[in-house]
Amino acid sequence: MRFQIIMETRCVFCFLFLLTEHIAVMSAQGKDFNQSRLSMGPLSPTQKSTIVIGNQINESMPRRPKVLPPMCTDPTEIRDTFKYINTVVSCLVFVVGIIGNSTLLRIIYKNKCMRNGPNILIASLALGDLLHIMIDIPINVYKLLAKDWPFGVGLCKLVPFIQKTSVGITILSLCALSIDRFRAVSSWNRIKGIGVPKWTAIEIILIWVLSIILAVPEAIAFDMITMDYKGEQLRICLLHPKQRIKFMQFYKKAKDWWLFSFYFCMPLTCTAIFYTLMTCEMLRKKNGVQIALSDHIKQRREVAKTVFCLVLVFALCWLPLHLSRILQRTIYDERDPNRCELLSFFLVLDYIGINMASVNSCINPIALYMVSKRFKSCFRSCLCCWCLPPEILAMDDKQSCIKLKEELQQVVHLWNTHIIRRSRSAVAPSGRPILMYTIPHLFGGQDYLKEVSQNSVDVCKQECQQRGPYTCDETVFSLCCLIMSENFLTPPSTADESIELYLFLRAHILKDLQLGHFY
Repeated sequence: MRFQIIMETRCVFCFLFLLTEHIAVMSAQGKDFNQSRLSMGPLSPTQKSTIVIGNQINESMPRRPKVLPPMCTDPTEIRDTFKYINTVVSCLVFVVGIIGNSTLLRIIYKNKCMRNGPNILIASLALGDLLHIMIDIPINVYKLLAKDWPFGVGLCKLVPFIQKTSVGITILSLCALSIDRFRAVSSWNRIKGIGVPKWTAIEIILIWVLSIILAVPEAIAFDMITMDYKGEQLRICLLHPKQRIKFMQFYKKAKDWWLFSFYFCMPLTCTAIFYTLMTCEMLRKKNGVQIALSDHIKQRREVAKTVFCLVLVFALCWLPLHLSRILQRTIYDERDPNRCELLSFFLVLDYIGINMASVNSCINPIALYMVSKRFKSCFRSCLCCWCLPPEILAMDDKQSCIKLKEELQQVVHLWNTHIIRRSRSAVAPSGRPILMYTIPHLFGGQDYLKEVSQNSVDVCKQECQQRGPYTCDETVFSLCCLIMSENFLTPPSTADESIELYLFLRAHILKDLQLGHFY
């Protein structure tokens, strides 16, 4: 009997102990589960909202509670710190980006000599960045500082759409520039014209159309969601956690890998391939040709170096963000008890990546200013002339004039000793070299001999001596008028036409030497 009582007493104590332990475990699991919902958010602002909404949607569904590690407290402090850093960086990008990209577009628009294939692609790239800066950045700053989204569904879909369109224009333009540099080296008979080549215009149209099409899934995927937060009804714009279309469900799962492969790896791979081919092509050419065209090879290398610099800047700006997202996909485990340090690292890398990606929208004009002497001269002429003393400007003009005269002497020598191709309907004067008599797109399609009057020469000289982005001194005028008067051609009527004529004739001289001319 005593033994039976002891056994019953032990059973009661065991039952009470197990019951108490079960209640404690269930309470701890509920607490840890609620905390884990907050700890999963700091991966990124968008992912945070997505996870919270997803958990709210699934709260009504029966599920077995899972044991999760305790909440990480460091990400909240990091998020508050970077919120203000992101705001400052976005404001700087907004100011510098608008000034730099607007100036770049103005330079290419105002100067006809800058309207060649590579520069038009650079202008297209600048226009895409400008749209992103003017529309997306102010709204993103407001979204970062405020809790509620008051702009409606339209802007919620428009902002990510424009952002992806801008990035698409950037990467496709960089690929087109790399291909253009290879074509410039491989096609020795290719002549640089004035204006927008037809193929370049087609390229730009295709770039914009393809970029817009590839950005459509972003507009479909983003939507507004209403949620309760501390007793308030907040409207949030984010990538909706539940996509109804099967393709959008697949896009949501594969988005990070798609962005990494197409929007990051593809332009770098394209640049590596075509720059390797370009290097092999340059090494294959004869040394004599390189010596004869030393000045033009320098110009060609400057443009190639400029394009490579733009690609390098793009890679450096977008690498942190893509690296953060891919690492989160591959090595991060929310069940790992030691995940807090890794989570803090990913959060810092994510915010740095967001800032660097924003900087890419304003960095291209700065890179062009630092790498290209021609763009540097144009930027200084547009932005800095008002703050430079007259002595420095006069010195710059003098150095530019000396360099121009040296180059013109070489062109005059080529002009006097070599032949330019014959025009179809014109006849060369007796004792004069055979040449291309007129430039149809420049002088209204005329293709006949016409005497140059002294009055036309005087008018041309007055207009040619006006100050512009390029030094148009008397040497350029003298060479053009010499060529025009000796061959009875219509003289240029403006400074721009004079420079265009000079560049065009120089290109044809070099082509007849079978050395080619490329930029």
